[in-house]
Parts: sequence; structure tokens; C-alpha cells
Amino acid sequence: MAIVRFTEQATDDIDRIATYISTDSPQYAKNFVKRILEKISKLTSFPEMGRIVPEYNAENVRELVYGNYRIIYKIDLLNDIDILAVVSSYRLLSNESLFD
Repeated sequence: MAIVRFTEQATDDIDRIATYISTDSPQYAKNFVKRILEKISKLTSFPEMGRIVPEYNAENVRELVYGNYRIIYKIDLLNDIDILAVVSSYRLLSNESLFD
């Protein structure tokens, strides 16, 4: 079973999104975080379930989509998962934003 690790950027992304949502609805913000974490937890059994991120076109850099958000992750050689970012689906990614 794969291990899931969160980068600081991914943790900050989730916190920022939840804070923004909570201005309208603290309950919806809690539900958002819960559902994001539930979706990510499925990666422990199915690391390659996400699609390849088009901007990188690398087999080991994938994404899950939840609502209007992309959960970007990288699979290492042991099939462990690094959650790199959680970003708006309207945002294009660049190499610098995830791999610095």
C-alpha cells in the first residue's frame, strides 16, 4: 500500500481554499477538506488512478479532479505519493510552480 505525503505547498493550498470557502460557509469548507482528503486516500490503493497532467506529460505526474480543483501528485519509484498542489482547474501549471 502506498504512502501519501503532502508538500508544504499542497497543505497551504488546501488551507487557503478552505479559508476562502469558510467566509461564506464554515460547514462547506469543512466538507470540502473532508472530501479532498477522502479522494486522496484512494491513492494508497490505486496510485495511478488519476490522469497524466497535460502540462507535464510525465507518467508519474498525475491529477485527480474534485469539483473545480485539480489535485496534482507525483508517484515515486516505490509507488508512494507526494501531493504537490491543489489548484483551480482554470489555472495552467508551470514547472517552477511544483518542482522548485
